[in-house]
Amino acid sequence: MKPAPRLVVNITIDQLRTDYLESFESLYGNTGFRKLLHDGLLYSNTLYPFAPVDRASAIAAQSTGTSPCYNGITAEQWFDKTTLRSVSCVDDTAFKGLLTSEGVSAKNVMTTTLSDELKIGTKGKAFIYSIAERKDAAVIPAGHNADGAFWVNSRENCWCTSTYYSKKAPKWLENYNLYNTPYKKNSDINEQITDLALKCISANSMGKDDATDLLLISYNASPSINKNGYEDCKETYLQLDKYLGRIITEVQQNIGLDNVLFVVSGTGYYNSLKVADKNYRLPGGTIYINRTANLLNMYLGALYGSDKYVEGCLNSNIFLNDKLIDRKRMNKVEILGLAQSFVRQSQGISNAYTGEELMSSSTGKLEKLRNGYYNNRCGDIIIEAAPGWNIENEETQQYYYQSCAYMESPVIFLGHNIKHGKVTVPVSIETVPATIAKAIQIRAPNACRVAPLF
Repeated sequence: MKPAPRLVVNITIDQLRTDYLESFESLYGNTGFRKLLHDGLLYSNTLYPFAPVDRASAIAAQSTGTSPCYNGITAEQWFDKTTLRSVSCVDDTAFKGLLTSEGVSAKNVMTTTLSDELKIGTKGKAFIYSIAERKDAAVIPAGHNADGAFWVNSRENCWCTSTYYSKKAPKWLENYNLYNTPYKKNSDINEQITDLALKCISANSMGKDDATDLLLISYNASPSINKNGYEDCKETYLQLDKYLGRIITEVQQNIGLDNVLFVVSGTGYYNSLKVADKNYRLPGGTIYINRTANLLNMYLGALYGSDKYVEGCLNSNIFLNDKLIDRKRMNKVEILGLAQSFVRQSQGISNAYTGEELMSSSTGKLEKLRNGYYNNRCGDIIIEAAPGWNIENEETQQYYYQSCAYMESPVIFLGHNIKHGKVTVPVSIETVPATIAKAIQIRAPNACRVAPLF
């Protein structure tokens, strides 16, 4: 058995698409995407076995090797029935922010992650750090035992962390913040993530001993609002190509490619952020989820007497008032059926499902929705938008995009003596942490039930 790599650089690129990745290949330099495609092992069609998929749920699947029904991360945000507000999936007031007012932790990740298993497998010797623009993208892959997770405090324009990892921010991070800000003119956030990642490697001497270290990086390839054409995407991919080239080149020079495993993954979805263009008479529009929820409350009030039967809504979820239903000793199954039938009649809604319906389903058409459902974090009624329709909440200004269109999402392995190749047969994203775990000779995460790719 060959020795484990001394460093794993696990890079997630939010909304990375295989078709765009390959389309711009002739424009790349020699050290970034082109090196990954020419020297690495590409799986061009990575599937996410659950729906819906967003940044947080995708990264959680990459980290845990399982779906939200087990790892608990259903979305970037969910509705807190205690406060009646949407909260981040990583918010935790039990911990204080360092260089930020936001306290976060990985307590809502309900299984072990690849990083957890690495800490256990190396008896705490491995260095594990995670870097991203958004807190969920940094905290989730870092798991429950990382040495640090760093994200952007947009108010103060600095990098920050949490007491969940250490009592104080690392000295090297504080010093870095003195001379570097994440948001700069004439520079995008992906460049600043690259700079911090390279600083993290050097400051912590990652990959310099026999214990495998893990660096988790999250980039962004998502389209800009109202600027999501082909040319805009091309510019994003060409910039990412440069940043990947910097990381690969510097790590290769300092540690050696055979001693490093690079993994680059997409997130399995793409938000075009556009409604149907009426100039071409295309069907589509916007579903205002807050209006739908208010109308549902009025409908139930007409049947059972005026009251607050609907507690709130978020994304494609509508939440009923369980306390009221229990206090009035009402039949919740009956109410769910009435609510489901009522919501289905709304324009732009192709279907509506109840949480009870999804919980009792395990195969067939509803399997992906069931895999994406975690009790108490998802709604009582889940809306499925028709093609061409988006969901918006006018009260909170939250915009939610759903798409059932086919899209290929890649994962690429490079280094550690991995042979070049391309596999077009679809593979599950759950196989990725299993494959990394085998390469670094540790257990796979405890809810990962699939075999490694190689």
